[in-house]
Amino acid sequence: MYLCYLDESGSPEDPHNQHFVLAGVALPAHSWKTFDLAIADIKKNYGLENAEIHTGWMMRPYSHEGKISNFATLSRDERRTAVSKLRQARESALAAAGDGARLKRAVVERKKTAAYVHLTHAERVAVVTKISEKVASWRDLRLFGGAVNRAWFNKTPRRLDMFEFAFDNIVNRFQAFLTNRAKFLQNSGKGAEAKDCIGILIEDNNATVSARVTLLMRKFHKDGTLFGTVDRIIETPLFVDSELTCMVQVADIAAYAIRRFLDNNESALFNLFYQRVDKAREAPVGLRHFVDHGCLCKICLDHGKSPTSLGAVIAGS
Repeated sequence: MYLCYLDESGSPEDPHNQHFVLAGVALPAHSWKTFDLAIADIKKNYGLENAEIHTGWMMRPYSHEGKISNFATLSRDERRTAVSKLRQARESALAAAGDGARLKRAVVERKKTAAYVHLTHAERVAVVTKISEKVASWRDLRLFGGAVNRAWFNKTPRRLDMFEFAFDNIVNRFQAFLTNRAKFLQNSGKGAEAKDCIGILIEDNNATVSARVTLLMRKFHKDGTLFGTVDRIIETPLFVDSELTCMVQVADIAAYAIRRFLDNNESALFNLFYQRVDKAREAPVGLRHFVDHGCLCKICLDHGKSPTSLGAVIAGS
C-alpha cells in the first residue's frame, strides 16, 4: 500500500501567482515510520521539533536580522527574546500611528514566522535543503505533481476549476503509478503483492478544502477522472493535522520547489525533488506542466521523451 501526501503552493485565486502547484509525495506504507523519523530528526536539530514547515515563510529573509546587533552570534533563546521585543515595539508604534494596514501585515508576519525566529536565514534554508536532500535519497519514494499556468488555464472554459483540475491530475497520475506497479509485480510472479498495490491520499485538514475534495473524490470513484477510472486509490482522502505530520510538510516543500522553479528559475530544491518524479522510459510522467505549447522548461522538454505518455496526449489535444 502507498500513502500519498498532498500539499499546494500558490493560490488559484491570487492573480499575482503565475502558477498553482499541487504536489503529491507517495511512499510505501511500511516505510512511513522510517521516513517520518528521519524528517523529525532534521527538524529537531534546528529546534523545530514542534513546528510545522511552511516553506514559503521559512525561505524568505526577515528584516529583524539586520536590525538586531550580532544576531547570528546570539543563542537561540537570545534571538527569540530580541525578536519578540523588536516586534512588540514595531506593532505598538504602528498602532499608535493608526497605520492599520501595516499593523495587520506585521501581525500576520509575526504569527507565521514565530516558530522560526531563532534561526538565521542561512539556517532556515539549510533545514529545507537537508530535508529535500534526504527525500532525494529515498529511491522508493515517488513525486507526483501538476503545475497549472494561470494564463494557459484561463484561456478556455473548463468543467473543473483550477484546484479541481490540479487534484484530478494528481489522482490520475497516482492511479497510473499504482496500476503500472501492480502490472510489474504481476509480470514478475508476485501476484499476491500486486493485489496489495493500492493507495490512499492524505491531506492537511483544511475545513474549506476537505468537504470539497471528499465530494470530488467520491465523484472520481463513481465516474472516473478526466482521463480514466479510479480503482486502486481507496476511500476518500484522509485529512490530518499538517503540524503533526512530517510528510505533508515534505509535500509543501515539493510544491514550493516546483513553483519557484517555474516562476523564478530557482533550481536547487527542484533538482533534488525531480530525482523522485515517477518516470516511464526516463520521461517524468508523474509531473506535468500545464502551459502553452512551446514551453522549454525541463519538465516539458523531458516529457517529450515519452510520446505515448498521458502528458503527451494532453499536449497534443
